[in-house]
Amino acid sequence: MRSNRPSLTALRISRSLIFLAQDPAFEPLLPPDAAESTARLMIAAGKLKPGHLRLFRKPWLRRWANWMERHQAPGQYLHVGLRKRFLDDETRDALAAGATQVLVVGAGFDTLAQRCAAEFPEVTFVEVDHPGTHAVKRAGIEALGAEYPNLHLLGVDLAATPLEEALVTVPGWRRDAVSAVVAEGVLMYFEPAAVSTFLETMRDCGAAGSRLLFTYLRRDPTGRLALGKGSSFLEFWLKLMGEPVHWGVRAGELPEFLEGHGWRLSPPPERYDLRRRYLEPAGLGAQPLGAIEFVAVAESLAS
Repeated sequence: MRSNRPSLTALRISRSLIFLAQDPAFEPLLPPDAAESTARLMIAAGKLKPGHLRLFRKPWLRRWANWMERHQAPGQYLHVGLRKRFLDDETRDALAAGATQVLVVGAGFDTLAQRCAAEFPEVTFVEVDHPGTHAVKRAGIEALGAEYPNLHLLGVDLAATPLEEALVTVPGWRRDAVSAVVAEGVLMYFEPAAVSTFLETMRDCGAAGSRLLFTYLRRDPTGRLALGKGSSFLEFWLKLMGEPVHWGVRAGELPEFLEGHGWRLSPPPERYDLRRRYLEPAGLGAQPLGAIEFVAVAESLAS
């Protein structure tokens, strides 16, 4: 049962991004101002102290953290940063292609919508997150004075309130407008039936040609969720923390699954190769890169 507290996963992901940004080799790969704005937000929300930033730069701490990562989930810090870059780039691409509204589901302490709302005042941005995380994030945004008239933050428990009901309350949200929907690290926490409902709801809450930018887990050949080294322990830990994972697809099954719910996976396959897209052009192609969570972009076929 999820308690009314901020998501532990959301806190961990944001701290991982900030930690990664302290490495001069990797900081240029991140979305501009993403790590810095996340740090400011978390400090304002009381979930990070300024001293943590100095600590994150300490060589002894970085050696220890990197040793732990190599033995548990090699390349996960880097994967977090690159998937943030991927979603930032793809959101901006959707806006350039004509999207006039952006929905971020389960944003945690990510600042994509906040940063883009300032840059694109003519676009409607909406964040929907669990009330426990939402309350802390809203307090941080208010403390920073980073509120914008085109940025709407909704605290909604999607297990109890349908997403379409939440969107009805948002001024300016239109079902006939081309949308971009971002769901980073979200769908794996839904039961399979809820994922199907989510896809159909998002298809119907925007015009044809809307885009869904998301991350997902894969299942191994036996049908178990593939969570890397220590899968059983990680699955148990997430359940203990009240954030169990449920949904994933086997390799090759995603296109058919999406098409069954009114979406088409956007080509080409190279688009989703984070190593080829970001690391190799930066001369970092040999770096370990996490392979637990995958990225995808789908386009709606009908509304």
